[in-house]
Amino acid sequence: MQILEIILYSKDGLNVRELKFKTGKINIISGKSSTGKSSLIDIVDYCLGSKNCKVARNIRKAVSWFAIKIQIENEEIFIARKNPEFPSKTTNEAYLIEGENINIPKIAPEEPNSNIDAIELLIASKLGINQIKYIPNNNPTRKPFQISLRHALNYAFQLQGTISQKDTLFPAVKDYWEKQDLKNTLPYFIGAMREDKIDLLNQKEQLEKELRKKLREIEENEKIKGEGLARGLSLLLECQNIGILDSGLELPNETNKIYDLLLQAQNNKPVFDIDLSNKTKLDDLFKENEQIKNKIYSINIELSAINSRLDIINSYETEKKYHEVRLRSIELYRDFEDSHVCPLCSSPIKEKTPNIASIEGVYKEIKNSLGTAMASFPKLKKQEQLLNQELVTLKNEYSKNKENIIALQKQEEQYENNKKLENKYLLTIGRISLWLDSVEKLENKDYLTEEIKNLEKQIENIDKLLDYKKEEAKFNSIISNLNSDMTELNNNLKTNLEHRKDKIAYDPKNVSINIYDSEENEFFSLEDTGSAQTYLYYNLITTMAFHNHFIKHKRPVPKFLFLDQPSQVYFLTETEENIEAYKEKGIVSESEREHVLNLFDFLFDFVKKQNGQFQIIITEHANLKSDDFQNSLIEEWRNNKALLPYEWINKG
Repeated sequence: MQILEIILYSKDGLNVRELKFKTGKINIISGKSSTGKSSLIDIVDYCLGSKNCKVARNIRKAVSWFAIKIQIENEEIFIARKNPEFPSKTTNEAYLIEGENINIPKIAPEEPNSNIDAIELLIASKLGINQIKYIPNNNPTRKPFQISLRHALNYAFQLQGTISQKDTLFPAVKDYWEKQDLKNTLPYFIGAMREDKIDLLNQKEQLEKELRKKLREIEENEKIKGEGLARGLSLLLECQNIGILDSGLELPNETNKIYDLLLQAQNNKPVFDIDLSNKTKLDDLFKENEQIKNKIYSINIELSAINSRLDIINSYETEKKYHEVRLRSIELYRDFEDSHVCPLCSSPIKEKTPNIASIEGVYKEIKNSLGTAMASFPKLKKQEQLLNQELVTLKNEYSKNKENIIALQKQEEQYENNKKLENKYLLTIGRISLWLDSVEKLENKDYLTEEIKNLEKQIENIDKLLDYKKEEAKFNSIISNLNSDMTELNNNLKTNLEHRKDKIAYDPKNVSINIYDSEENEFFSLEDTGSAQTYLYYNLITTMAFHNHFIKHKRPVPKFLFLDQPSQVYFLTETEENIEAYKEKGIVSESEREHVLNLFDFLFDFVKKQNGQFQIIITEHANLKSDDFQNSLIEEWRNNKALLPYEWINKG
């Protein structure tokens, strides 16, 4: 994987800025400060899946999409990622084009057609980082994680802030967890880890799961065997209690006879009389009695009303008879109807007395009313008799239903007992079945043992393939070869470093460099040296040795390296005069110029030896007049030239 272009789209999306690179060569962008050189790494990193967009704010203000075009083998891939709107620092929106010879869009994508997660997986797959996981070796604090393109990019960038630092050999070293990931994934990237390790581990996990199952069967069977006789006898007693074996049967003391009896009991299912319709019958009887109670209540109300009416008639009849007798004497005075003298003493009556005819009228009215009341009496008595008869019938029916309810409730209680008995039977049969199966498996113990031996053999074979000691030995062997390559690069340097003739070695544990002190016969850390030039060269030597190994052994690592201002260590002093001279002329003195030329010669020699399989992109203040430098100069950003076109900044 190498970079063909870096592309920026203007804020309105109508203009495009292209920066093209050559594959298999060194590409240099030289320019003044604040022209956007360091942002090139951030753009490439962002398009390849960086969590956050670290591009400088002034550039982001003028850009809508960042894009790169890369080459993997014979295929070209265009990747564009949308510039997140402030204050957001990221977006997953992306645009992808694949092909052999693709043309980049001349305007920004209108809509994304992919997302950066999918693109990252695609690139990883094309590089060969497909479904590979890091599996910690006996390390409970580290969970397995997917080895990704992001881990491989640790070897693709040397930032301005890390390229000449003694404690940041790779950018990931600045973060603790990223440093741990770099250490953990290095065995995979250098080829010390099996490619099929995850598949083998999955196979082993399945085999171990099956083995545990078989071992449990053996353990359970052995336990059953030890308790077999007692358990079998207990089951026979249960069978007698629920009636599937004769209660008078004498229990045997031999496993085989117990087995035969339990097998017989298993096939001897009793009949459990369970009539579920009783529940419906009971419900119907309860409902019917409730209706009878309501009818009885209504009849009692009606009878009460009739009795009350009969009492009134009887009372009325008595009263009327009294008044009839009292007024019957009026018939004695019919002849004195018009007389105004007392019929007893013949004295004149001064006051007018009631007319005899009027009194006789009242008498007749009372007599007629009495006859009417007495006429309704027989009807009421007849209705009373009928209601009393119906009441007796209903009470008899209610009592009969109540007796039926009690009988059905007793039956239901028996059915419940039968149901419990049936459930107990089923549980007993289940336990019998388990015991019989266990006894049968005990007879097949040899077959089960053979299966266990076969599983253990398969696991043992996988462990041989996953031999961690062998993996560790291979890792140490590769590191040893890398150390030899690094020492050779160090010994052949043109620049006279303090430790140029010494052995150097990579320290995987601390992600650092150790230098051999021949006088003391021991290694010491790079951090114990004090020269920025030494840090710069040993960072580059380590990176070059790693990439040489990656290329030689076709490891899934991008075949490009971004270097941001490697010559910065050759500033004499940070005075305004020297800095300005450096910006304009590139070098502040002849001695420093010689050092910078040696540095670039080192880089040019390495790339040439890779025969087009490796690409270096360098951003620099310096503009050397050497032929190699000038032939590799892609653009120079001075005199108002920069990454962003001038008119974009004004629009932004």
